[in-house]
Amino acid sequence: MAYDTATLQIARNLTQTSDSPTQTTSDNANMLWNAILNHHFPSYKGYGIAFDIPKVRSAAENFFRVKLAREKDSVVVVVALRRAGDNEEMGRKVLHHELVESMEKELDNTDFDIIYGVAGVGLSSSVVMVVKGGHPEIVQDWISDSTSEAAYKMMTISQASPVVHA
Repeated sequence: MAYDTATLQIARNLTQTSDSPTQTTSDNANMLWNAILNHHFPSYKGYGIAFDIPKVRSAAENFFRVKLAREKDSVVVVVALRRAGDNEEMGRKVLHHELVESMEKELDNTDFDIIYGVAGVGLSSSVVMVVKGGHPEIVQDWISDSTSEAAYKMMTISQASPVVHA
């Protein structure tokens, strides 16, 4: 299975925002990740997606938090986004660090022992897993196209985790 036509068009628009594919707008990145997350974590399966702009200076422009809606909402996935112009090794490392910090804080507010995180820089993405009391683990290293078949499988694997659907 692949993403729907609208999601793929949003991805195309993300790379065509200007003359350079590395120059994208936050709106396009937010639309893309909102579409991807709603595809894998729909409300009819009990999920809600919260948008958060960091209140302090941050490498991440914004975060999405996928929550399983229960009496107490439980975070299952955190997505941290950064502008495409920062798609270089140092920018990716800083984003991973902030993503892991955010995920570790969320472990105190969730019913789960594992939280997945997605770092997104422009159209590129990577998946990290944090276990309570453990060390962060990179589940999927950087993929250059978040709508590719490999990226789709990456999201499906984290979505299918028994921890996420418990």
